[in-house]
Amino acid sequence: MTRQLDASAFWLTVGDPGPFPEPADEPGCSGLCACCLVDEGAVAEPVDWALPGVARPAPAPSPVLGDLERSLDALATHGPVSGNRQDTLTLLRLAERARGLALRELAEMDATGGHLRPGVQSTTATWLRDARHVTDTAARATVSLATTLRDDLPVVGDLLMGGAITLEHASSVVTGVRGLDRDVVRAAQDGLGALAQVTDPVDLRKR
Repeated sequence: MTRQLDASAFWLTVGDPGPFPEPADEPGCSGLCACCLVDEGAVAEPVDWALPGVARPAPAPSPVLGDLERSLDALATHGPVSGNRQDTLTLLRLAERARGLALRELAEMDATGGHLRPGVQSTTATWLRDARHVTDTAARATVSLATTLRDDLPVVGDLLMGGAITLEHASSVVTGVRGLDRDVVRAAQDGLGALAQVTDPVDLRKR
């Protein structure tokens, strides 16, 4: 007796094999299973191999800063723009804005530990000292100014970044409020910022 076979049950055939059968449903995990040992969230995260004594490669400069530096290079190559009062004042104001932005970035570095290197103990101030070849006193004062503007006097920091006041004005405000209660300083910063826009730094320090 010859048994009839269903040709669709065979995968290897001559010509068109026809539709593939649906995969069988796999039973769920039960008992001990290696699946439970895999943390999917951890797998998705990139692994940062910090080797002791080996500095992490420096990140590429931000494209925004690259564009700014190219603009400054072009301005330096151009030579004096005009020497008139308006252009001179504009450049002086832009210089103060750049100082304010640099202080904001320095405060961010201090908050995020951007100065740290594997196997090397350092602070933001020591990094600044070594990177810019300044004294310890100057480096610590700059970091203190940056963090105070960020934490206690953001209004004054915004005025500096906007070019409304100079770095010397901002330093005078910070010096004048040193040792005062932080809540009092924060409450008074609007008035201090307004005063800084119409007073020279020496008088501002005395107020």
